[in-house]
Amino acid sequence: GVRYQEPHLRALAEVSGDTVTSASAWLARAAEERPTDTFFLFKGRAFTYAESDARVTNVVKGLYHVGVRPGDRVLVLMDSRPSYLSMATALVRLGACPVLAPTDASEGELARAATRCDCRFVATDPSSVGVAKEVALLASAEGTGRLGVLVLGGAREGPRHFSDDVVDMEAIDPMRVRLPPDLALDAGRARDIGAILLRPSDSGELRTAPVTFHRWALSAHGAAAACTLKPHDTVYSCIPLHHPAAILVAVGAALVAGARLALGSAFSVETFFPEVRRYGATVVFYAGEMLRPLVHERPRRGDRTHPIRLVAGSGMRQDLWKKLEERFNVGVLEFYASTTQRAVLANASGEKVGSVGRPLPGSAELAVVKADLATGELLRDVDGHLVRALPGEPGLLAVRHPPEDGGELGANVVRAAFGKEPWVVSSDVVREDAAGDVFFIDARSGFVPTSGGPVSLRAVEDALYALPEIAMACAFVSDGSRGEPGISAAFVAYDEVTPARLDAAMSRLEAHARPRRIVALADMH
Repeated sequence: GVRYQEPHLRALAEVSGDTVTSASAWLARAAEERPTDTFFLFKGRAFTYAESDARVTNVVKGLYHVGVRPGDRVLVLMDSRPSYLSMATALVRLGACPVLAPTDASEGELARAATRCDCRFVATDPSSVGVAKEVALLASAEGTGRLGVLVLGGAREGPRHFSDDVVDMEAIDPMRVRLPPDLALDAGRARDIGAILLRPSDSGELRTAPVTFHRWALSAHGAAAACTLKPHDTVYSCIPLHHPAAILVAVGAALVAGARLALGSAFSVETFFPEVRRYGATVVFYAGEMLRPLVHERPRRGDRTHPIRLVAGSGMRQDLWKKLEERFNVGVLEFYASTTQRAVLANASGEKVGSVGRPLPGSAELAVVKADLATGELLRDVDGHLVRALPGEPGLLAVRHPPEDGGELGANVVRAAFGKEPWVVSSDVVREDAAGDVFFIDARSGFVPTSGGPVSLRAVEDALYALPEIAMACAFVSDGSRGEPGISAAFVAYDEVTPARLDAAMSRLEAHARPRRIVALADMH
């Protein structure tokens, strides 16, 4: 394993602000060194590094032809398909910035995000042209000018006819486009912003998460090292490509490790194992509780005869971790990766169930700091510095932001946290054990103030998940008494859950943390 981990750990340690690194640069290098090797698989088709790199270069020519220039920002609104990777990688190669958007966001939110990010174009695929045109129209109403709509992909799917206000990228002949000799391709440096991810907030708005190439390298190399990815591995991802776990971790790790990348269908229990077996997937990336439905399917003869050796991702609860290991004989690698800050932790050994592990080489310095979990107010000492939490004590995860990282710090920066250098305090509540392993507890927004102290909604859900018959659980804030918020919960179960079983599960919680009302539902979305 060390043979395959060491190059990635060394690469992380050697990255400086001026290091040239990006997905497009890695693709170009792979196309030169092993052109005929398979890069990725999609719906039964295989694409080599040389084919993928040539496609990206052709898209670069098309982008330049329609007026996209280095420094421009382009909203990418596409389904998870090869053309998505080609577009995002081509923008990076050209020196433009892809703004990666979730396709299920409202047109109004997408338009507002495009305006905030100063996008000049919307890149889409044939299935989303109507939405892209509406987003462009709404953005123009904000006074920023009409966004150009570019369509890529789907050329093999039959005749296509678009209105005059849409540019069909597939109709551009790259052989007729000449790029200026002084145009620097694949020139992104580690400190530069390589992409902007649009992530839904609790209020439903899309928040912007700028990602530097350093942050990309940390995710890609860190995941490749932690998962001990080898060239003969096949990485399977059915996470939407706009999600950080897909574009930064799964795609990035496969690319830098020289492993094959299989782009799967949107997750479902019906397609998961058939696709895993078809592609020969050895490493599967997940997000949150995505894999939970697998453990509630009827046991099958082939549950332990599949190619998967490891599932890796963020946000898996301890009960699901144990169930996956026991039923499917797979390893679980849980990690923590900040979208915008240089903080990546991984539980590479998998020995401590529920832990996100320790910082990887190249990660920024981390600390767990004391705070009022009900209000988020940070505790400070007599000198005004933050106070580190004791081992086992919950607190907010803070990340040192060294000057060489540059970039916008945002509202959650503490400029003299422990000394002169600024630290960014996240909204994630964690605890660190005496050995230095970190455990995620809940988002700060998941804590409810009560007379007995703040209560984590995730902890209430975990208590319900301790009952194996419960398939899905949700805790939420409800009306309480005397002006204090109350806590209620709901669940979906495959078998009857008796009051005695519920009482036994809730006894795991302190008295003030137990829900006042628990409801059994037939379904939950």
